[in-house]
Amino acid sequence: MDSIAGFSSDVVPVSIHAGFTLSDNIISLIIVFILIACSALVSASEVAFFALGPTEKKDLEEDQSRSSQAILKLLSKPKDLLATILITNNFINVCIIILATEVIDQFFPDSDQPNTLRFLIEVVGITTFLLLLGEVAPKLYASRNTLSTARFMASPITFINILPPFSWLRWLLVNGTNMINRRAKKRGINLSSDDLEHALALTKEDSDNEDEHRIFGRNYQIRKYGGETDHEITPRYCNHFQ
Repeated sequence: MDSIAGFSSDVVPVSIHAGFTLSDNIISLIIVFILIACSALVSASEVAFFALGPTEKKDLEEDQSRSSQAILKLLSKPKDLLATILITNNFINVCIIILATEVIDQFFPDSDQPNTLRFLIEVVGITTFLLLLGEVAPKLYASRNTLSTARFMASPITFINILPPFSWLRWLLVNGTNMINRRAKKRGINLSSDDLEHALALTKEDSDNEDEHRIFGRNYQIRKYGGETDHEITPRYCNHFQ
């Protein structure tokens, strides 16, 4: 009897531990599929919001529903909207990879021998699965159903947009990008009228195309006589100063 009792006490913890591990794996897999669905929705929202044309936006302005107003409010700050979507999607994808790797580790314990099957599942399998279900398929769907997808995701994206730490990361990303853009503009080429005259002279020497001379001369006159359309000047003419 003592031996039977001892045997039972040895077996029960093992069975409980095995059952606990199995249930953990099942829960992890369920969470992974939920996260993949969330990733698909966020990816679809990126296409849906930024693919709205003038007609759809006009319909949203005429519509006084909460979802329409939420879409217009999000589109009023496109940089913040894009930053929120990208940060959220990357966060979800990282969680998917971590959980999926933990589940795979249960079936392929660590060993000194290289495991090709494990590598293929972790790198190729998870990446392909995530790419197809979390990126390609939802974006194809959203491209054909832009307005309905945008309405469906307006409230979740609005909530995430103000939810810490996503709102903090969004603020850092947007403001950091703006600062880099400002510094890049300060380092841009500032051409004077004399520089433009020199460029025109070089262009006449390099090319006999009268159409090019006429186009460049027109843009130069705009610049010389107070026009604020320097960006219209063909960039390749400015390469002489670089």
